[in-house]
Amino acid sequence: MKITVIGTLASSLYNFRGQLLKDLKSANLEVTALATGASNYDIKEVEALGAVYINYPVTRSGLSPVQDFRTFAV
Repeated sequence: MKITVIGTLASSLYNFRGQLLKDLKSANLEVTALATGASNYDIKEVEALGAVYINYPVTRSGLSPVQDFRTFAV
């Protein structure tokens, strides 16, 4: 089974969802983590938890339907 965890910041994936990512991976699930603006350090931290990191171009404070469409088109 595949599971996707979405965060607005990559650091929140390992700081606040790290145990969740580890538990999902240890349950033999395929874990993908999405966030925006990750540094190489952030990506390594997420991947060390067993998840595959994918950059997700989300605008945290945006109100543009065009930008929202771009987010969902990824």
